[in-house]
Parts: sequence; structure tokens; C-alpha cells
Amino acid sequence: MKRSSAVRACVVASLLLPSAASAADRWESGSIPPFSDDDTAGSTRNELRHGDFQTGHDLQGTPAAPDRDFYIMRTQIHHTYEALVRSGTLFWGTGTAFCVPPGGTSVCPRFDLVLADGTLIQEGAPDGASNNPNVSSALRVRLNGTSGTSYLRVTGDTGGSAHTAADQYDITFRDTTYTVPRFNNTASQLTILMVQNTTDRVVHVDLQLFDAAGALLTIYGSNVAPRGLWVQPMAAAPAAQGRSGSVLIGHDGPYGALSGKAVSLEPATGFTFDTAMAPIPY
Repeated sequence: MKRSSAVRACVVASLLLPSAASAADRWESGSIPPFSDDDTAGSTRNELRHGDFQTGHDLQGTPAAPDRDFYIMRTQIHHTYEALVRSGTLFWGTGTAFCVPPGGTSVCPRFDLVLADGTLIQEGAPDGASNNPNVSSALRVRLNGTSGTSYLRVTGDTGGSAHTAADQYDITFRDTTYTVPRFNNTASQLTILMVQNTTDRVVHVDLQLFDAAGALLTIYGSNVAPRGLWVQPMAAAPAAQGRSGSVLIGHDGPYGALSGKAVSLEPATGFTFDTAMAPIPY
């Protein structure tokens, strides 16, 4: 696999999956062996980083020997992430039965979060315009970060259809975490955080409070209704009373799903100090 400008070589000690047919797209050829190196987690050099958008991957292969593309990610604890695959030529499957597209018998390609040995952690969820929950033009994987390495895997159709070089897809990877650089529950000030869900689906949100040295103080969690507002006093938990610091906000919605701000109140003077929630830019 060729390395994009956002990818650097890495060596990963891991178990290897059985070899599968390799597509011949621009991501799977190069001058340094192994030439087709994204077919196992242990050999892939394609490291996805926040904001990466890769185009032109293909799934050329047969149901008996489907193409597999692996991606490596370095994630951070207390952050949340999303990865999205989409295509103008493919239906995508999810679940153990995968999918049967309209008028077809194929079980469709799929997109999963896996361990280094290929063990399934999380299946991609439909994210396209189709009304069929098992058929979509796109699949999205959302994950809670840990301090370490995670893998994504795209697998070609293992049912009744062979893919050609024309069956291509794009992949996007983003850190969906928001930041608030300051809350203050000391002296006479109190901070309230207001979080708006801008989407048409329920989004679970975690407010993670840290002191100035970076130690986790407490976490407030809530499901926020579609287009709903969550108002959370930052001093509700004893661990956050009389403390100040910063906030990381994780959630299971898409990038840009939330909006909000922290408001620090000074009752003695009536002054308020606003600090906006900010997504990680790219």
C-alpha cells in the first residue's frame, strides 16, 4: 500500500490473518516490500489520523478470496472518534447476515472495528440514505478512545458477487471530541455547561472534568434528545466542588453534532464569563 502524506511507516507486532486477494489500487502497490501490505493488521502501514480523507480504495476480489483493507489508528483515552466509508457504486452490509441489496443476492462489503487478530469489536452502522437498516451507501464506526492502537477493516463481498477495480470506496477518520479550556467552581464562581444536540437522533454525551494538572475529577453523562439542550452544573459532584480546570466532551454522534458553551457565574457582581465548546479542527 502506498502511504499518503498523512501516513508514516509503523511496525506493529500482532497476529496475522489468512491472506486474501489484493486489489491493485494506488494504495496497494509500492517499491518497498511487502508490496500489498494492507491485507493484515500486522502489516498495514496506513495510519489514519484526525481529518484524513482517502479516496480510490477498491475491493477487487472474489467471494472465495475477498479483498481486505486494514487501517491502523492511534487513539487517546477520554477522546471519541468516528470513521466513515462510503461509495457511489456499492451497498454496504451490517450484522451477521450482512445485507441483500434491492434486486440482488450479494451479502455486501462491510466495515468493522477489530482487534489485531481480526476479532470483531464493533460492526459499522448504516449511515446512508437507504431506509433499509441493513443496506446503506455508507457505514460509520464510532469508538471511545483508549491509549493505544486500534484497527479498522473493510472486507469485500463474501457472498455471490465478485468485485472489480471499479468497486471503489472512500474513507474518512475524525476525532469528534470537544474541548472547553476552563471551568471554575472556586471562591464565589460556579460554572454551568450547556450542550445542544444539533442532530435528529439521540446523542450520548460525557462531560469529563480535569484539574489544572490533568487529573480526572469526575464525569457527567447524559443522553441528549434530538435538537435538545442539556444544562449541567459543573459543581454537582462533590469531586468538582471548589475545583477548577478544563473539560473534554466525548459523544457518540457524528463530527459537529454538538454546540454549546460553559458559563461561569459570579453572583456577587452579576458578571458572567462564557467559554465556547470547540471541536478539534482539521
